[in-house]
Amino acid sequence: MTIKMGRITNNQQGSTLFELIVVMILVGVALPSILGLMGMIGVYTARYSVMETAVGLAESRMEEICGRKAADPNWYTDPSQFEEDVNLADGYRRTVAVTSLSGWGSESLDTWEVTVTVSHRVLPNGYSLAVRFTRY
Repeated sequence: MTIKMGRITNNQQGSTLFELIVVMILVGVALPSILGLMGMIGVYTARYSVMETAVGLAESRMEEICGRKAADPNWYTDPSQFEEDVNLADGYRRTVAVTSLSGWGSESLDTWEVTVTVSHRVLPNGYSLAVRFTRY
């Protein structure tokens, strides 16, 4: 520090130790929070991607089943033709179950419930899609 004609001038050209400690504390608090948030975003993005694929696999199989039902008027004589338990690529597993529900609805119709479930290790409960068919 120098004094020139009644003025005090400061010729400091660096940071003080105190300023460096404050910056280190701020970075030490903020950086782990930001990195943790980025990690959580990555996990949720991966989970969403797996769920989106599971929904697509279930919907496509259900469309195939509905198409086979429409093409065969006697499908109800063997509804177990729709059942399957298949391991698919990338760790997905698809199961199709057919359950008979007699006396369903106000007309007591013979009904079959077809449930397509796609599971993955990221989705412990999987994704299920169900539809009910009658003979008509």
